[in-house]
Amino acid sequence: MLVTESRTLTKIAGLDPELPDDLYIGAVSFEARCMSCAERMSDSYRVNNAVLVRFKKKDQGNRERYHEEICARLAWRTPGQKIPDVLWCDKDEAMDGHFKIQEYLNRVSSRPRRVTVDITTLTKQYILVLLRTLRMQLPDACFRIMYTPASYSFSHGRARMSYGVKYVAPVPFYAGIQQPERRDLLVLFLGYEGERAVRLWRSVEPEHTIAVVSYPALRPAGHLPAISNNKTLLEMDPEVVEQRQVPAASPEETFEFLKEVHLKYPDWNIMISSLGPKVQTLGVYLFFEANPKCTSQVLYAPAASYDEKHYTMAPERFTLEYRLPVLSATECGG
Repeated sequence: MLVTESRTLTKIAGLDPELPDDLYIGAVSFEARCMSCAERMSDSYRVNNAVLVRFKKKDQGNRERYHEEICARLAWRTPGQKIPDVLWCDKDEAMDGHFKIQEYLNRVSSRPRRVTVDITTLTKQYILVLLRTLRMQLPDACFRIMYTPASYSFSHGRARMSYGVKYVAPVPFYAGIQQPERRDLLVLFLGYEGERAVRLWRSVEPEHTIAVVSYPALRPAGHLPAISNNKTLLEMDPEVVEQRQVPAASPEETFEFLKEVHLKYPDWNIMISSLGPKVQTLGVYLFFEANPKCTSQVLYAPAASYDEKHYTMAPERFTLEYRLPVLSATECGG
């Protein structure tokens, strides 16, 4: 079973109603929704350790204010009202986060057994790398993944969310072995940033592409901007770019779709890029967790810059929760 339970929440309680969470991991961003999980915690929520990922940047903008708000809401929930620890990471170097979370876990007095991870404003590269690191380091732990959707700037009269692409490269731990004699297949989960998708497609030059539109989307008609912003790819000959649909809120269906692709193209070099909803990125992670010998690659194409003032608007009034099965046979508990 990939996900033991999935729920839509407006209030967030602990993983076990009788026990505090052992570890809460969140991230501080320029998006106001980075505060949503902390704001929606129930009065009974308690956690033994809390840590926030922050990305190094000269101009932090609203991040300082959001960081203070998250800390204020988390500190009183911890023993001794401890301010959450901060891991300052290089946004473009996910291995930096890998090593820092490893160091942090080694400093924690006891190994966490109940872990909550808010992926809302982590980059997709960090989601893939940190989940792998956490699950490998804590095989006995119960994990739940939280994600808060938002309304986006295009629905308020703006079309651009980001500009340019810094580079295209495999995600650490997902680099796979590509055989030069094989044909190349690109599986591209589309989001709202068409330029990033086209730049990535051109860098790969695949023989065949499967372009995935998220439908049903997380919001009503949320798939329509993805279609309009990715016209360059979606209007190509179907023999070159095949179109598919995968639900935005189901990591299980993303998993099953990738399983189907790998069965259909067993002798191809398969490259995957998740530019769509982060819940689909969770599905990509779960596919590789279940198939550790898979030789496919996951590619990442970070934007050169973001329109921070208009990237997202208000967070939605709910948070999605996905509980993952324990990797070892040990049950979660005290």
